[in-house]
Amino acid sequence: MQEVIYATGVPVQSTLEKVIYTINTTAWTTTPSTPIIDSVKDDLGTTVTSTVMPAGSPSASGAIITLPRLEALTAGRIYTITVTFVSGSNTFATFIRVMGTT
Repeated sequence: MQEVIYATGVPVQSTLEKVIYTINTTAWTTTPSTPIIDSVKDDLGTTVTSTVMPAGSPSASGAIITLPRLEALTAGRIYTITVTFVSGSNTFATFIRVMGTT
């Protein structure tokens, strides 16, 4: 599984913010389909998907997967969002990390 690295490093998100993140899949494919959020876990290993991504589903358009809104983070925690998607007969997995801050 390959981590998505943003040019600015690990994104930092305030506990007050609600942010929609995207994943560019051109390292794997230009036609991702069936994107799924496998889990969102904090750095303690606790699954917090229903708390921090309470609504929506990821979608794919071109080579971009758009994730549901990430919200209600706890300051000082690092969240790992694991996503799978399909291209042809292959299923790929990737993840991004986001740090909660005040």
